[in-house]
Amino acid sequence: KNFVKDLNLPVRINMVPIHREASGLAMSSRNKYLSSEEKDKAVVLYRSLQSAAKAYECGERRSRALRQIASNVLQSEGSA
Repeated sequence: KNFVKDLNLPVRINMVPIHREASGLAMSSRNKYLSSEEKDKAVVLYRSLQSAAKAYECGERRSRALRQIASNVLQSEGSA
């Protein structure tokens, strides 16, 4: 949105919610090309980012701490 605004582009951005599978993986035309192993890794990556986002929403603002939270999820689920 900022890019379009900053460059004064004649484009309208329509934001829509992301539809997700039960696992949390986004339903995407690109994701259908992932192998089952790649999908498993993508789900873990999504969970790690969600953990960091939740910590941020709870007041954590130190980037090192947020990276560590995400890293802990990746390591604990074997996708580091």
